[in-house]
Amino acid sequence: MSDTDPRRRTADLLAALGLPDRDREASATSALRFPDGAHYRVEIPSVEGPRCVEAVLGEAARLGVPVTRISQGTGVGLLTDGEIADMVSMTAAAGVELSLFARPSAGWDASAMSRAPAGAVVAYCGSGVTACHDLLALALAGREDALLYEGSWSDWAKDRSLPAALGPA
Repeated sequence: MSDTDPRRRTADLLAALGLPDRDREASATSALRFPDGAHYRVEIPSVEGPRCVEAVLGEAARLGVPVTRISQGTGVGLLTDGEIADMVSMTAAAGVELSLFARPSAGWDASAMSRAPAGAVVAYCGSGVTACHDLLALALAGREDALLYEGSWSDWAKDRSLPAALGPA
């Protein structure tokens, strides 16, 4: 690492504070590799539009971080065709996989909503975060009785007594 490398400056700062400047023990090694020979993959989640993609790719190049995938989580329905094309073009030129999500997906998957027996709308998703967008939209539309199942699918999956369709292990 060069003297201007941010990782070197961080190590120097830690050492100056009397703290270890690296992990105490070497990382576990593995002979396993991805088909291209890489040891690991880096995904940058929730990159919400072409300006963000441009910033992520620029910083990754500047810092020498090999980004494998960029994902956009709020749904392609919130982007214009031009924004989608720009994101696809930038990531393709950089050799980075782009994952776009088909949201909002109200009736069938990860930000689904249903009616609770008490009559309120219940929003849920994978972890409870994305469903908050649904709740905001409902509140703006005048539905202030909507509820969040904050545990969502992550919480449901932990309880083996609840019904769930499982794929191959």
